[in-house]
Amino acid sequence: GAFKTLADRDQEIVETLQVRIREHGELITQETARISQAMQEYVSQGVEAMAAAITEFLAPLVVDLS
Repeated sequence: GAFKTLADRDQEIVETLQVRIREHGELITQETARISQAMQEYVSQGVEAMAAAITEFLAPLVVDLS
């Protein structure tokens, strides 16, 4: 009777929460990967910019020995 109805309701709540938790976990995984990729690109661009700046700075100091 009533206990069966409560048990069924509780089971539905648990299943809904499990789905939502799984969906949130997937979203967190996707966002973490996206942020990681963006950071890698940012660092890569920074390294390239530093290398270009250093090259530009050192170019006048290089003596042509040929």
